[in-house]
Amino acid sequence: MKAALNHAFSDDANRIPTDKAWRTVEPFKKVGKARADHFTEAQVRQLVASAKRQDPAFADFLEGHFHAGARPHELSSAEVRHFLTADAQVIVPKGKTGARVVTLTPEGVAFFRRMAKGKQPTDLLLPRADGQPWGKSHQHRPIKVALKAAGLPVSATMYALRHTYISRSIERGTPLTLIAENCGTSVRMIEDTYAKTIAKVRRDLIGRTAPTLRPPARTQAKTRFRVPRTGK
Repeated sequence: MKAALNHAFSDDANRIPTDKAWRTVEPFKKVGKARADHFTEAQVRQLVASAKRQDPAFADFLEGHFHAGARPHELSSAEVRHFLTADAQVIVPKGKTGARVVTLTPEGVAFFRRMAKGKQPTDLLLPRADGQPWGKSHQHRPIKVALKAAGLPVSATMYALRHTYISRSIERGTPLTLIAENCGTSVRMIEDTYAKTIAKVRRDLIGRTAPTLRPPARTQAKTRFRVPRTGK
């Protein structure tokens, strides 16, 4: 809203004498956090499968962003040469925080190897069906259709894949510094946005690994012995 008002103020033809009316407005507290919709890994598989039925290229586009923990469309301009097979990495050429290198899982390596197969170094890794790059407006309708077909909330967006990647990585014990490097963000942002997930992981870890004064009680199965009868 402020950007729109500033744009109008910058045009003398609008005859706006001052921007004080909105320049001094403070942002509301505790409402600036991103919506953290995220899925289970099984739900991501369902989403990719439902997208594949309508457009295999779009399904690949979704899966590629999940494996890289990327923001929507950060891999739109990624080319085959940006996939570093030997190092198990993919380069995000135009990310929000600049270019970065993402270390992939073995599953991610296998996926991008399949995407790169038979292509030239300067070919797009994740093109549309017509070979052109995905634009920001190209995924709005397909993602809603895929979400509905997969039985997932249609209020979610493609950003949910990134949230899922980060949440599941935290749960699996991936160091926050490595997650931050892969996702092109800061540890502080992860700690703020995923505080509940981090707290749960810490509780579970402490419960399993911290020393205790008394070992947990063991339940022993009681065996009943039948005394044989004697006599006539």
